[in-house]
Amino acid sequence: MIEDEAEHQIISVEEYLKFIGQFESYLGRGELFYRAQRAIFQTVIPSIAHQKYSKANEAAALRQAGITEDDTLFSKIAREQHYGIPTRFLDFTVDPLVALFFAVNQVQRDDSVIFVFIKQSDSASSSHVQVLSKMAMWPSNNFSHFVTSLNNDSDNPLPDNLIYEYVTQPAFVKRESIDNTGNERITAQSGTFVVCANSVNNSCVDGIIGVEASTDFLTIAIPFEYKSEIRHQLVELGYTPDKMYGESYSKLFSDFEPAAESIENCAEIIDCQSNPKGYVSKFSAHIALNGLFTADEIKTYACQFANGRPEDRLFLWFARDKKNVSQDRNNLVSTICITKKDFPLVGLEKGVGVNPGDSYIAMNNYYDNPNHLMREQRIPVSENALIIELNVWMSSTTLSVSTNLFDEAKLFLSSDQVEVSDCHDLQVNNGEISIPITIGSTTNCGEFSLTLTHPSTQSQVFLAKSGIQYENIDSPEFERAGAISPTAEWRFSFCLTENGIKVTPTEAI
Repeated sequence: MIEDEAEHQIISVEEYLKFIGQFESYLGRGELFYRAQRAIFQTVIPSIAHQKYSKANEAAALRQAGITEDDTLFSKIAREQHYGIPTRFLDFTVDPLVALFFAVNQVQRDDSVIFVFIKQSDSASSSHVQVLSKMAMWPSNNFSHFVTSLNNDSDNPLPDNLIYEYVTQPAFVKRESIDNTGNERITAQSGTFVVCANSVNNSCVDGIIGVEASTDFLTIAIPFEYKSEIRHQLVELGYTPDKMYGESYSKLFSDFEPAAESIENCAEIIDCQSNPKGYVSKFSAHIALNGLFTADEIKTYACQFANGRPEDRLFLWFARDKKNVSQDRNNLVSTICITKKDFPLVGLEKGVGVNPGDSYIAMNNYYDNPNHLMREQRIPVSENALIIELNVWMSSTTLSVSTNLFDEAKLFLSSDQVEVSDCHDLQVNNGEISIPITIGSTTNCGEFSLTLTHPSTQSQVFLAKSGIQYENIDSPEFERAGAISPTAEWRFSFCLTENGIKVTPTEAI
């Protein structure tokens, strides 16, 4: 499943909004796009490619819908997309809560995923979007003939290589450039489109390319167990079916389909331990659910299970299957503690405590294939990236840095001979850092390094300028592939002289 790619997992609206807050600066630049879909689907492809794709069939379907080629071609295809005609357009949104709504709206008992794309966007009237829209209407697989026809009909012919680039790369359309007149749904859903591209081999147009092939920034798993709770939270925020689809729809979500088998028949105790002695008798068990059930269904089952046990207090650890409930993984959907009555002598009160598992899908992916989820540079480094300059000098008590790094950039000092005094932060302020240091009394020469730490440790103020993958800054010292990338490390040597301390940069590693 495409869910196997998920690096993150969300189980509440609050957690979701906090997580996606890091992308805010991209939204302001029109570069942030969200799409939700069921996790069972293997790829992010449009409806025209759900069955075997045919170029001739694509063009025929659009012409049968009455679409003709003119300056409003994009808008015509977009309209038919919302009327259910199979097209190469994919629905996206710029509102993260709309994406979350569609992630939990389905009635099937399965997980969903939200794709977050950070991409340069194109106007609906751009050459890229227009070329892909015209390719949708082209009935032949012959790419060379398409290029010739396109340029013959244009007052401004395009180079062949540029047309090839447009046809083989999806276009993420700026929402503000779309004419939403008469389309209340796309307005309510803060909707936009991605116009999907074709693969071209030996001048033959032979397929639609899934959008994830263009590299989504990340994938967020929305587990079935917590969809019901997320639904309630969305309703409180006004994200309801009638708002997304129109007044003819209910304000409430449809019920999930019944489970194929009851939780009682599916659940399996893998190991357990009973301690009937003492003031409070206890029981604990690891339980494999062997099916998908809502958090409330799991809680109800836990309470019924507890009522059938003689012990006073029960600790129940639930996982999706035997593999994840095992001691070496202990990758849990939920931990439930049930106390059947008050025990005043030890301060225990009757009740049910639930601790949800907040990353079991992402952790399962890591356990199954740890190398697959290694971090990588997914946002291309900008051609206009700032080349970092770092000038360092020091005295016996102070380390000073002059840099063109943006304010609030955090650096980390590493050295066996130099220590930062009083836990001072190495944070850029107006292009400078100055911190007290201590050098060993017997040290005459030594080495130290300054590291621009991982984006997850940096402030939103800095990331708004540097980019969330440091795509707007660059240096030969950057490491952009690996488990803790992107980071950059500058190494220096120093030596005490008659005129003070001489600091010399050493080769980047």
